[in-house]
Amino acid sequence: MVMEDEKKVRGDILISFLKYIKKKWGQDGIKECSDYVGFDPNSIRSGQWYEIHLLIKCYNWLVETKGKNNVKQGGKFVIMNLGLLGYVVRFLKIETLIAKILKEWNEAFNYGRISSKLGSKKVILKAVDFAISDNTCLNITGVFEGVLKLTKNKGTVVETQCQLKGASHCEFLIEWE
Repeated sequence: MVMEDEKKVRGDILISFLKYIKKKWGQDGIKECSDYVGFDPNSIRSGQWYEIHLLIKCYNWLVETKGKNNVKQGGKFVIMNLGLLGYVVRFLKIETLIAKILKEWNEAFNYGRISSKLGSKKVILKAVDFAISDNTCLNITGVFEGVLKLTKNKGTVVETQCQLKGASHCEFLIEWE
């Protein structure tokens, strides 16, 4: 198990989150967030590892200044702007896209694991040792709402269990028509 101070995220996730902030609130939003977090946004590099607290502080800034829903909206934005759009053409089935996203997700963070169990018009996601704050789970919900949008499926994403609330893992039910 990775210790709390050793948890890392790839720069690509931070860069995409900063793009969401810039799209919504412009350069002023980037400055406010980077001042709050305490980092230079221009120093973030794709493929490099960064301490997870940078992303968590970005979530916290969003919650405190722009509202909690923006953590979820940021998740949607990230999934639609990480280069995954190219896979939509190759993987038209939502099940295949979710599997690809989970592989990418598990490579973007150096801790925890997210797996899936496929059913008929539904997927159960299991995130073990991944939740750091309530905002982490909210962001995951947004990411997979973005998947539904990408694949043009009407559906829902609901967190059914939370490790932060005593469960052995976080669990999300994705259902679509």
